[in-house]
Amino acid sequence: MSYMDVLIWAILVGVFVAIELATVEWFSIWFVLGSACAMVVAYFTNSATIQILVFLVVSLVAVLTLRPIAKRKLTPEKAATNADRVIGAHGVVQEEISNRKATGLVKVLGAEWTARCAEEGAVIAQGEQVLVLRIEGVKLIVEKLEGELD
Repeated sequence: MSYMDVLIWAILVGVFVAIELATVEWFSIWFVLGSACAMVVAYFTNSATIQILVFLVVSLVAVLTLRPIAKRKLTPEKAATNADRVIGAHGVVQEEISNRKATGLVKVLGAEWTARCAEEGAVIAQGEQVLVLRIEGVKLIVEKLEGELD
């Protein structure tokens, strides 16, 4: 057993922990695991080759197997905002929608939004009914409905 090898691996554990705490990217934490295992191996053998091999294998296996699981479990799901509720909703044009004139106002679910046409060059007249396709920035992208509102 070489106390120097154990100390070196312990220092590497600390370095990788510090990097992880500074970045919070869920990447260097796996090298903490590899360094810790190599530190344990260093307690039992003086072979630097074996210690480095254990470090590399454990780190690689942890990155390839545990990282995707941890990322999936620890990454918060995208929460829908109130704005997302308008996607797929029907609305009424309050001000003519023209992409060329950069005009358009739509009332959807009781709120007024600036709007643009999904079809380039199209104009949707005031009073027409529209379907909200998506949100780009703070503008609704809409298309004209060919029927009555539900």
